Amino acid sequence: MDAESNRKERKTMIIETIEGEAIKLHTGDEILCAGTGHLSKLIQWYNRLMGAKGEAAEISHVAKFICGEVFEATTLNKWCLKSGYQSNPFDEWLQNYTGSVWVRQLSGADIDEEKYFKAAYGLLGTPYEHGIPGLLELLLTSVATKIPFLKKWARKHLETKELHCSEANVKLSQLGGYYDRTARANKLPPCTFWTGGQYEKGFTAGFLGLPKRIK
Repeated sequence: MDAESNRKERKTMIIETIEGEAIKLHTGDEILCAGTGHLSKLIQWYNRLMGAKGEAAEISHVAKFICGEVFEATTLNKWCLKSGYQSNPFDEWLQNYTGSVWVRQLSGADIDEEKYFKAAYGLLGTPYEHGIPGLLELLLTSVATKIPFLKKWARKHLETKELHCSEANVKLSQLGGYYDRTARANKLPPCTFWTGGQYEKGFTAGFLGLPKRIK
């Protein structure tokens, strides 16, 4: 079976939650992660600093389920030797991810799966946003909205060509046609993807289900 046929066969996937519930994943479902590495710990510290509480504060990374694959912006994945925006088969990615993983399933949004996949595919290879520019971009996601002159400055200077993980997810939701296109994709850190967070407030069609833990 060639890669294109394999992708079409894997558009949906049935997995089990840690409670034993069988769920069927579809293109557009959000993957929320609580990592255990140094960078993840730094992001979790930032989450708590900015007022996130409970499980939301533990979310250090997000990704998308698209046609049986995980699309994500991240640092080097040693197990597959890929860095930046990348895609990997869902089952292999889940097996190799170190940390806890939840899924929030997308419902009620009429999306074109082929268009969605092509949009994600077009981002492959985009460098991951890190270092000082990435730190400033993340730090000012919350601070800038409260200080007018910082908000104006951040809009002009702090949206780089590189991608951080949640920025990529927002862009794809916008391209999918069910998310507010005026939303600043780089202004929503991973913790806002938890239930009741800012991310879900930008939906113009459909909604996200409650987080279900799969690892």
